[in-house]
Formats: sequence, structure tokens, C-alpha cells
Amino acid sequence: PDGLQLAEELPETILTPTTKSDTGHDIELSKGEALERGLVSEEEWRILEEATYRLYDFYRDEASRHGLIIPDFKIEYGRVDGELIQIDEPPTHDSARLWSKKHYRTGERQEAHSLDKEFLRDFLMRIGYTGEGPPPSLPPLLVEEVSKRCVGSYKVLTGQAAVDELNLMSVEEVLAKLARP
Repeated sequence: PDGLQLAEELPETILTPTTKSDTGHDIELSKGEALERGLVSEEEWRILEEATYRLYDFYRDEASRHGLIIPDFKIEYGRVDGELIQIDEPPTHDSARLWSKKHYRTGERQEAHSLDKEFLRDFLMRIGYTGEGPPPSLPPLLVEEVSKRCVGSYKVLTGQAAVDELNLMSVEEVLAKLARP
């Protein structure tokens, strides 16, 4: 929507269906395309759409109880014996953005206190890696920070820790420490 700031909550939840690609990123898929390709029936589309909204609300509320914001996540469905089921993990550091409610600021990037892979993406972007060519080797300090976020997402979502107990460093702090002789 017009006038939206960085990291601002959307006025309503948006569903952006995709399908797997043989290579590269997932491919956006409209309802019409899904029906035309015979991936789902009209009734199955309705069921999946309703289930996705309900799951998002549930996961968002659970995360909020533990001091996190889930602005978006991916959920995958498949079939087992013809029945539609959720086939992927619930929101994790790999499938969702997980932001700290305490440190959340509209108009700002959230990576400093996020418990997701955006921290690593931000680091790679800042050192100039665009995803082309072989990835750079990762310094142990960065691996430690990424690990804290992976394990931390589990601990925070299950109520075993609070975000502030994880002692996270921002990308700026990691880069500054790495620049020191």
C-alpha cells in the first residue's frame, strides 16, 4: 500500500501462493493458474486459503506471547494418499521472519534482533556477496551469531529464553569486531 514504511505492519494479511521450480526460486501462482493446471479444485483452494490464514493467526499469536513478531512466513502443503496436509515445518528461523517485539521500530531494518536468516543475508549483502558465484567463507564470529539465532528461535518460541538473554550482536557489531586487528 502507498505510504507504507519499512517493516510497518500491513493493514491486512496477504496470501502470495507459489509453486516449486525445478531450479531457482519458487514461482508465484494465482488461483486461476492453480485451478487451470489442476493442482487443486476450487474447494481445495478455499480450504488451503482458510487454513493458511488460520495458521498464520495462530503462529503469529503464539510468537507474540513469547515476545516475537512474525511479519511473514512460508507454509507448504502437499498430498498424502490424496489428502491435503501441511508438509513443511511451522515457522522457524529458516521459513519466517522472526522479529523482537521489544526492539521493533517501524521504518527501520529489524535484523539486529531478529532470529531468522535475514541476519546472514544482511551480512552477505554488506560484504558485497550477491548470490552469484561461490559463497565466501564465513568467519567463526558470524557462524556463532547465526547459530545463536537458530537455536535462539527455538528457545524463544518454546518459552525457554527471551530474546535479550541471547546477547545478539548486530551486523554492524560483527563487522566492527572482524575489522579489528
